[in-house]
Amino acid sequence: PPSTAPHSPTSASTSPAQPTGHLAGHKGSRVVNLAVSDIAIIEVEDTITFVHTPQGRYRLKMSLQAVEDRLPDPPFVRVSRSTIIQIDWIASLQPGESGTFVAVMRPPVDIQVDVSRRRARRLRELLGW
Repeated sequence: PPSTAPHSPTSASTSPAQPTGHLAGHKGSRVVNLAVSDIAIIEVEDTITFVHTPQGRYRLKMSLQAVEDRLPDPPFVRVSRSTIIQIDWIASLQPGESGTFVAVMRPPVDIQVDVSRRRARRLRELLGW
């Protein structure tokens, strides 16, 4: 008889939690196919989700949680309530105030991202720092 276990294997293409290779980014009226490997930062600003890539900043029509559910962890790691970064894009991690850190992203992205005290420990462990 077929298994009725709640965690029985399913096809990878039908699972919503499977990592994706691309996301649809919006810039003006254009829709751009963004390779996940190019995404350095995903952030929410005034309820709008944006991604930063070497080619620029794009709007996503997904919540931060929906994006997080579709991306592999690691290399994508939540560093605050409003930001996810790809650790492969980190150039350096600098101490901030009160146990926080600042992740400095590699060129050409060149953005500094605040890492909350609560999430800094896991990020440092993943980086081996």
